[in-house]
Amino acid sequence: MLRWKDVIYYAKYGNPEPYRRVEHTVQEWKLFLNPEQYRVMRKGGTESPYRNAYCKVYDPGTYMCAGCGSLLFNAAAKYQAISGWPSFKQPASKGA
Repeated sequence: MLRWKDVIYYAKYGNPEPYRRVEHTVQEWKLFLNPEQYRVMRKGGTESPYRNAYCKVYDPGTYMCAGCGSLLFNAAAKYQAISGWPSFKQPASKGA
C-alpha cells in the first residue's frame, strides 16, 4: 500500500523504477501507438480533461500500460475526483 510518506518521497526523488521497461525506436513507437497515445506517452502531452475515455467509467477491471502492457491500476481503487482525469487511491504495485 502506498502511504503519504511514499508519495512525498517520490515527489522529491522521482518514481521507483518500473518492473518492466520497453525500448523501441521512434518509428516503432509510432507504428505501435495511435497518434494520441504517442503524443501523451512519448511527447509529454496530456489527455483532455473531462473528455478522456476513462474519466467517468467505473466498470470493474484493470488499467494496463498502452506501451508495455503492465498492470497499472485496479478499477476498485478508482474514485471520482474533480481533476478531470481518472484518479486512483493506489497503484496496482509499487513500481506501477
